[in-house]
Amino acid sequence: MNNHIESLNNYLNDNGFIASIWQNRRVYINGYGGKKYDKDIKAYIDIDEPFEEVPDETGSSPVHPLMAGCALKVFSNADQERQWLINRAKQFKRSVAVQLHNAGLVKEAPPEDWREMI
Repeated sequence: MNNHIESLNNYLNDNGFIASIWQNRRVYINGYGGKKYDKDIKAYIDIDEPFEEVPDETGSSPVHPLMAGCALKVFSNADQERQWLINRAKQFKRSVAVQLHNAGLVKEAPPEDWREMI
């Protein structure tokens, strides 16, 4: 049986993402639908307990069991001013969240307005 990080990585790759495990700590998402993300974007999923088994699903959870204990992080390393980088990361984070929702990993759709992303 696969551990949490392997299971999440396999699920992502089986559902249209271009994903890879990095140092057994996180899963980098490098693209979706056969298209790579822009080269200034770094998107990854941090996992609380990467070597544990996948948590059991709880009926009230807003996420698929594979996303339990996980956090999506998105950054831009473009050579721009700070506020531009923050806005770029939020816009792209919303796009990735939509993709995760479409893949069934997040039960509720992200906000329509990217400015409402955490």
